[in-house]
Amino acid sequence: DREIAQGKTTQALVTVFKGIPVGPPFLGRSPRFILAPALALMTRFVDRPEGDDVSIEALVPTMHYDMIVVRDTADTITDYRQVAADVLLLGGTKSPQFLKTSLDALELELPSVRRMTLEGLDHLSTANDGKPEVVAGELERFFTQPRCPLPPGAPPWGRRTPPPGSGCSRARLRLGHQRSRR
Repeated sequence: DREIAQGKTTQALVTVFKGIPVGPPFLGRSPRFILAPALALMTRFVDRPEGDDVSIEALVPTMHYDMIVVRDTADTITDYRQVAADVLLLGGTKSPQFLKTSLDALELELPSVRRMTLEGLDHLSTANDGKPEVVAGELERFFTQPRCPLPPGAPPWGRRTPPPGSGCSRARLRLGHQRSRR
C-alpha cells in the first residue's frame, strides 16, 4: 500500500512477487535490486495490452484488495458448507502448493463441487500469454452441463447419496477431483 501511495508501482509489484509465490519461483528468490529494474523494463516494453486487455501496471494497485479478501476470509472454511450453488474449483498441476491446499480444503467443505486440475497450468494460466482457452473451456463445460439442484429445504448433499428418483447421481453432484490434459 505504501509503495502504491508513493507512486512506486514497480516496487509494489516486486513486493507482491516476493510475498506471494504465484509467479515463476525465481521471482521470489531474486534480490529486489535485480528484480525491480527487470520488472520496470518488462512493464515498459513487454506489457503492451491490446483491445480490452489491462496492463500489469494497471492491475498492481488492485492487488491490495486481494489481500483484504485473504485477511477477511481467514478461519472461515466451515462457512462454505452453507453454499447452495454448484461450485467449480480450478487448479493447475504447476500451481503453488498453498493454492492446492486451499482447493483441497474447499473441496471437502463445499456441498456441490466439481474440481478440475489442469495439467501443466498454474495460477496465471488465465493470462493471455498462458492458456486462457483451456480455462474458458472448463468454465463453459461447467456452466452448460445439466444441474442437479437440491430439493427445496433439503440440507446440502455433501458426501451423502442423492435421494432415489431425483435423477441425480453422486457423480453429478460431487464430481470429485479430475484432471484435464487439454
